[in-house]
Amino acid sequence: MAGRVGCSENTACFWVWYIAPRLQNLKAKKIRWSNCNPNDDTIFFLSVDGVHCPIQEPNYFEVAVKFSSHKYGKKAALTYEVGISIRRKKICWLRGPFPAGKGDDDMYREALKAMVPPGKKVIADRKYSCFPDTVSAPNRQDHDDVKEFKRRCMARHESLNRLIKGFKCMSTPWRHSRNKHVIFFEACCVMVQYNLDCGDELFDVLPADE
Repeated sequence: MAGRVGCSENTACFWVWYIAPRLQNLKAKKIRWSNCNPNDDTIFFLSVDGVHCPIQEPNYFEVAVKFSSHKYGKKAALTYEVGISIRRKKICWLRGPFPAGKGDDDMYREALKAMVPPGKKVIADRKYSCFPDTVSAPNRQDHDDVKEFKRRCMARHESLNRLIKGFKCMSTPWRHSRNKHVIFFEACCVMVQYNLDCGDELFDVLPADE
């Protein structure tokens, strides 16, 4: 980065660490639970999934197992729980980081499950199927149209994950202290949300002819 912008490494580091926390502070403005319209008249209002971000390998075996990510070939990673509105281009929920060995269902059980209003459901993959009262996961008994709707919801969620991973600090092993990773993850999510608000497109849950 220093070479690209024509400054010393110390100068580049100073400004990166100066700006990132200020971007993170915009999370309260741009990423809010109310953005998912939890009280509208639709049953499905949110999609949720865990996103893994690689980190450098921990020093001890028992810790390494704890951070092992199945998405990165058992290499170390952190995971975040991300929820996005189904009807709007809005990130509505962020929680983490956790060691990548923590299951998506465990993250959901600890906090987001209690946030789902009565009569509403979130769309998620099969890892969440143990919460049938609040989660609608892929089901072989679903009508074909419902199956396609759920598939597109999760494909849309993956497209958002790719936008987050478009920042190199989120897609290459993090080399700073792990407790600072959340600063950059949330800063990147804020920038993704600003881009969506300014016209960037997100995978649509409904086919174009609908």
